Amino acid sequence: MAPRTSSEEVRLGRLLQRLEDDYQASGGSPAREGRGPVLRPTERSENWPANELAETLRHGEAGDPSSARRAAELLELVEDFPAAQKWWHRAATLGDRDAINYVRDVLNG
Repeated sequence: MAPRTSSEEVRLGRLLQRLEDDYQASGGSPAREGRGPVLRPTERSENWPANELAETLRHGEAGDPSSARRAAELLELVEDFPAAQKWWHRAATLGDRDAINYVRDVLNG
């Protein structure tokens, strides 16, 4: 994976913050079920978005289905749709139920 520039990290941070704000405002909707953990403010560092993506990619490449799915979600947030689609398919292949349903119902129409 190519190193992220500062502007990419800022963009990813803003998108992830918006997602977390929506989740917190909803009181933790069931739509979050089965997805990666929401980081609390005390768990964040200046580079937390890029760090989370790097970690999920590493675990996904090692064969962890939920990490592969989380990588797909994060890549969608930064609007890298071709990479996200690859990771959705990888997560489904690894057996992640949410990814299987997503690939079947959304990506493959």
